[in-house]
Amino acid sequence: MKAKIGISLAMLFGCVSLSAWAQTPEPAPKPVEAGLATAVKGDVLLTASGQTSPSPLKAFEKLWVGDAVEIPDKGLVRLIFFSESRQESWKGPCKLEIAASGAREASGTKTSSSPEVKSLSKDTGKSAALIPGLLKQARTASFGGSLIRHPEGGASLPPKAPQDDAALKQARTAYELMRKEAPQDDLSPELILLALLAEHGRWQEMATLIEKSRASFPDSTELDQVDKWVKQELKQLKSGR
Repeated sequence: MKAKIGISLAMLFGCVSLSAWAQTPEPAPKPVEAGLATAVKGDVLLTASGQTSPSPLKAFEKLWVGDAVEIPDKGLVRLIFFSESRQESWKGPCKLEIAASGAREASGTKTSSSPEVKSLSKDTGKSAALIPGLLKQARTASFGGSLIRHPEGGASLPPKAPQDDAALKQARTAYELMRKEAPQDDLSPELILLALLAEHGRWQEMATLIEKSRASFPDSTELDQVDKWVKQELKQLKSGR
């Protein structure tokens, strides 16, 4: 009798376990980074994937697969896609769906628009993905928050390694090429180089680049924020902290 009861209980708990397992919802898919809006003109709206309420799209805001971007008449959005190192310039009116490899007009859209497409150098997309982190860290410094230190710390520059020099030399060359090809109002070449210099703790070179860029971008809030952060780092270097 006891054996039968034991078997029945085991079967009962087994059924309950299987039922609970079957009813457990699958975890939501992890969001996938797609690209970056490097220029925004007009009242452009962004509806994040899975959301219904739009918000204004800001320059250098990251975009994710499944986002929707609505560009009004006479509006413009310039995008860089990380995985493809692809730049797209879209003029409104149009509504876009964001994919990993590029944007496409949303289904059911009455307008017919096509972007101006440019293939960028191989690592540009990967480097552009660093811009939001650069600006976030700069804003944190601007508002007096605690900074996320680079591995080498803020008190002194890391020893120069041959691979660091080679990587930065390549970054500077890529910047010069991108600066020549980019529209005059496009700050992304400067921000990409600033992000790469920040990764290596090259604060003085960052300060020099910011000063040089002021003539072309006198009203840039992004440069203002990064400039304030860099000055804080240089001040700490001089004080030995």
